[in-house]
Amino acid sequence: MTFKKSIETCIKKYADFKGKASRSEYWWFVVSLGIVGFLISYIDRSIFSNFTSTVGTGPMGFLFNISVFVPLISVGARRLHDTNRSGWWQLMALIMLFTSFKSEILYLGITGIVVLAIYMALPSIEEEN
Repeated sequence: MTFKKSIETCIKKYADFKGKASRSEYWWFVVSLGIVGFLISYIDRSIFSNFTSTVGTGPMGFLFNISVFVPLISVGARRLHDTNRSGWWQLMALIMLFTSFKSEILYLGITGIVVLAIYMALPSIEEEN
């Protein structure tokens, strides 16, 4: 799947948690979100420098993050379905959020992110799930 096609597919299937997503669909969408997020962060720091340094993100970044949250979760669920796993595996990413407050158990969060990234990188399984 091409870069443009993957973004179009993910936007069309904004809240579709059923079905499957190929590796290229998932990873191209994640790369596009990273690029756009970086650009928005740069613009936020330029325009709202005081606000961004106090809060950590600017208003444009906040709106962007809210707007891409559901599509990212849905394409992640479809990608996990493609590897014959439940979309609920994405909850491992929340471990990182909860363990970031305690440095003694931060390794649990990092392990969860690594395992999730490995699952997302695995090849497709042809079985119906």
